[in-house]
Amino acid sequence: MLEFIVSWSAYGPSGRIEAETQDEATVLVRAQLELLGLDTEVRREDAFAGDFVILRSRVKRYGDMASFGVCVYPVGGHSWYDADREQRQLMAAQEGAH
Repeated sequence: MLEFIVSWSAYGPSGRIEAETQDEATVLVRAQLELLGLDTEVRREDAFAGDFVILRSRVKRYGDMASFGVCVYPVGGHSWYDADREQRQLMAAQEGAH
């Protein structure tokens, strides 16, 4: 069994789960979130390790425009939140240089 991190932000909180593969880890996390009544969508990109599980309301309400994500990635990997934070820091540094 491999160990995967499940995180809700770049700086925590996070938890760990065991699964045979990345796909299995993501399926386990999605299943639990969907039991809570949420819709999920998975993004996987080269910029980060693992998956970014986007959460949305199953029943849309007026004003539901935001989404939230949960990262599921291997221990030692680079999460979506890590990649996003680095991109924002790079943009801020470039703006400061002008």
